[in-house]
Amino acid sequence: NLSSNWALRASFSESTVETSAFLPLLQSYLAQARLAASQQGLNQDTATQVTRDFIQSQEDGLTSVTRRTANLTARYAFKEGRFKGLAVGTSARYANGTDRVDLIVDGQLMRSAYRTDSYFLVNPFANYRRKIWRHSWTFQVNVNNLFERRTEFGSFANPQYLEPRQFISSVTIQL
Repeated sequence: NLSSNWALRASFSESTVETSAFLPLLQSYLAQARLAASQQGLNQDTATQVTRDFIQSQEDGLTSVTRRTANLTARYAFKEGRFKGLAVGTSARYANGTDRVDLIVDGQLMRSAYRTDSYFLVNPFANYRRKIWRHSWTFQVNVNNLFERRTEFGSFANPQYLEPRQFISSVTIQL
């Protein structure tokens, strides 16, 4: 804490995910499927095209993705005077963009490689604490995603999008 009124918390993290293609079981099944297709008088390449494309896209899509995030929260609490019981602050979060590889389905390019946007979220808050009828009451208001940033994050297979701006209020009574 910077002082009895100021509280500050910061963090930074970095993680790297490396994907690898480890498909020995699928390779053996592919060999069996090619043999079965040949025994049935079918073209081996045509009969196993989808599986071969999948294996190729997995091997072509080997990547190393580094994710960096930083968080900062600052709060000021009024301890005396006219605003006694009021606390105001904000939290902020930064996340860097990530690379996405080509999405290929059945040999067709469905989506080209791209990079997601980096984003910076700001979430201000205010609360007021007061004793009323011998009980401690806290009234709080939060605004999440103040500037209404909209961008994709999460995994390539399961992309998610940031929630739009939200206003959240709460009242807590300590009995």
